[in-house]
Amino acid sequence: MPAAQALRVLHVGDSMAPLVGNYLRPIFDASRRSYFIETVVSSSTLEWAGKGLLREAMYKYDPELVLISLGSNELFDPKPARRGAAVEQMVTETRGRPCLWIGPPLWKKDAGFVDVLRKHLGHCRYFDSSRLDLPRMADGRHPSWTGGWRWADAVWRELGGVDPVPTGSTPKLTPE
Repeated sequence: MPAAQALRVLHVGDSMAPLVGNYLRPIFDASRRSYFIETVVSSSTLEWAGKGLLREAMYKYDPELVLISLGSNELFDPKPARRGAAVEQMVTETRGRPCLWIGPPLWKKDAGFVDVLRKHLGHCRYFDSSRLDLPRMADGRHPSWTGGWRWADAVWRELGGVDPVPTGSTPKLTPE
C-alpha cells in the first residue's frame, strides 16, 4: 500500500512542518482519514528526543505513517555529530512504523547536519528537500506559500500520491 493511503498520519517537527502539512491535511480530511500535525517552533532533534515529544505523539495518535520535518534549526551546528543519537532515538520512537524524514529545505550550505541525519535514519526514508526550487518568505529561510505548495506536492508524490495537491483555495459550491 502506498504511504499516501495511510489512514492515520502523524507529522511532527519545527516551523517547517506546517508548510507541508497544511497542504497535505486537506487531502486526508477529504477521504475521512486523519492527519495530525505536532510542531514546536524553533525546535531541534535534541529537544524532541530529550523531552520524548515524538514518543508522546506516537501514543496519542497511533499513526500508520510518520513524517518528520526537523533539521532547519540544526543546519549550522559546528558539531553536528552530537545530534546523531537524538536522530536514532526519534527513529526508534516511531516503533517501526513507515517513516519519511523530510529534509530541511537548504537556503545555504549546511555544516554537516544532513550527512549526520542520513547516517542515523535507520528504517526511515529520507526526502531531500534541497533539490527543490522553493520561493522563500522575506526571512530567506522558510518557503513562501507557493514554495510550501511545491514542497508539499513533491512530498505527496514521494508518498505515492497521484491526485493533485490542493492549492488551498476554497471551491465554490453550486446547487445541484
